[in-house]
Amino acid sequence: YHIFLVANTAEGHPLFEATDPAHGFVTGPQQIQERIQQYKSDAGGAPIDGKNYYTYEVSLFHQVNLKELQGLLHYNLSIDAYNQTDFLVAIHHLGKAIDLYNSPRIAEFSKILLMALLESKLDEETKGRYIGQVQILLKKRPVMAYRSAR
Repeated sequence: YHIFLVANTAEGHPLFEATDPAHGFVTGPQQIQERIQQYKSDAGGAPIDGKNYYTYEVSLFHQVNLKELQGLLHYNLSIDAYNQTDFLVAIHHLGKAIDLYNSPRIAEFSKILLMALLESKLDEETKGRYIGQVQILLKKRPVMAYRSAR
């Protein structure tokens, strides 16, 4: 997924996408629109090496403000902790993400985290405590209506 900035300057509105060092700075209005259209159409690819990947059922293209961007930072930190099976840190950052950004992708990740906890080899007491913490986070999250990208 791409996260990019469009700046408002006296010379125009350049696009900056930090994860593309070779072509991530675009200044031409037509090229900027083409790049944004490309980002909107990018979707998850087919499974790689026979592995299954979770597919989101919502559009992931959204304009965000600074507070929501902070929420996405905590979302990414939560995913990083999850990938390291550090569930306590994942839950901590998930809570911060939910507080800062009411996003479908954060809600979807909450489900993934719950499933992982249910299937984990944690002792039953720890597993129950972690699941309870995620459930509390989900209850405080406002209900969000969204339309499927399909």
